Amino acid sequence: MDRPTMQTAGLVCSPVLSSFPELLDQPDLLDALRVGLETPQRPSVITHDQTSSHILTISSLLLLLLLLSLLSLLLSLLLSLLLSLLLSLLLLLSLLLLLLLLLLSLLLSLTSIIIIIIIIN
Repeated sequence: MDRPTMQTAGLVCSPVLSSFPELLDQPDLLDALRVGLETPQRPSVITHDQTSSHILTISSLLLLLLLLSLLSLLLSLLLSLLLSLLLSLLLLLSLLLLLLLLLLSLLLSLTSIIIIIIIIN
């Protein structure tokens, strides 16, 4: 008999391997093992309904994504238009304010001239 090495001694002393022959004596386990080995593995088959449902789901998600991106584009265009309109109104108000200041300056100059004419006469 060969002298046991550390590896063979470890295998013999392993509790899992020592209980393995007892497990094989159980008929339920052997039947399950036999059925598992004899049953042919069928490849996964996707039915036409599953494929069409999957395509419909993907198409719906793509359409939703397209609609959301179009909505985002429309909102950005609308916001830029609104912003440009507000900037135009601000520019118009600043021009009106400048015109008002110019008129006030002209009025002040005219009143100064009138006062000077009154003082001189």
